[in-house]
Amino acid sequence: MASAKTINRSNRVQVPEGWVSDELIGIFRTGTSLLRSGHLRSLVDGIRAETVAQCLDQAEALVRSGYAAAAMVLAGGALETHLRSLCVRFGVSWQGNGSIASYKQTLDQARNQGAQSKVSSSDSSQIESWGKDRNDAAHSPSAFTKTAPEVGHVIEGVRQFLGRTQ
Repeated sequence: MASAKTINRSNRVQVPEGWVSDELIGIFRTGTSLLRSGHLRSLVDGIRAETVAQCLDQAEALVRSGYAAAAMVLAGGALETHLRSLCVRFGVSWQGNGSIASYKQTLDQARNQGAQSKVSSSDSSQIESWGKDRNDAAHSPSAFTKTAPEVGHVIEGVRQFLGRTQ
């Protein structure tokens, strides 16, 4: 019979020796510590921000290769993910399935009610324009008229917006 290692003495959880590495145990202990100290949200936000940034990096690679519509769709997805996380952070609910437009409308209402001040009215106008461009690229890619440099400017604008509203 394989020897066993007790991981949690209070629950008497045992696993075969070597099955759980010390590194994995350290990860779980760190996660528990973050949860208890209230810092887990910042870890989750950091992971989400890094994921959104990677989507924008991929959009930049696509736009450099001349795939403006695909880059716009990916940049719009990054924007939509960020807007959703802002709604969650501010504790506001949106109507419907969730979209750039519904998140924008929810954040506008929250701003007007004093519940959030991160997304300004000028940001909101820009978000509406980006959302329209994203929908055009996603639903009619062959008719998408933005050039690669224009989409590159959108990607940079989304990146700046994320930086201001993290």
